[in-house]
Amino acid sequence: MCYLYLIGSITKDNLAAHLQNLDVDINKKHGKHDVFGNVPALLAKFVNQKYIIKQRVPGTSQEEYTHGPRVFAEISEQAMLEYIYCEVLGKKQVDQFQLQTLEIKQRARVEKHHQEQAQAQSNQAKKRNNRRG
Repeated sequence: MCYLYLIGSITKDNLAAHLQNLDVDINKKHGKHDVFGNVPALLAKFVNQKYIIKQRVPGTSQEEYTHGPRVFAEISEQAMLEYIYCEVLGKKQVDQFQLQTLEIKQRARVEKHHQEQAQAQSNQAKKRNNRRG
């Protein structure tokens, strides 16, 4: 969830590559990870419980994941940033300036992603209109 929070969204292929670095295989249908169990089933559970949204990337056959509505209903952005800052980055205490910088960067990434999605949808609509006309 932290990685997804920092980057805003991730394709299934990129998620698989990132998790493979952590020795987690999301494509492994049978067999279990020592900590996460059946990873594809766990990912599907997160989607079903609205922690993660799975959607098709406009104009492609790729799937991508973004945060679902339950994530920030159950944990604040501040708490997520503090966890990333202290636990993931290994800082001893929260430096508010660096925390704000992290938040600004994260929001910019999300905004860029939304703009790219809107542009892709606009391009798809133009292609459909050109085929009709």
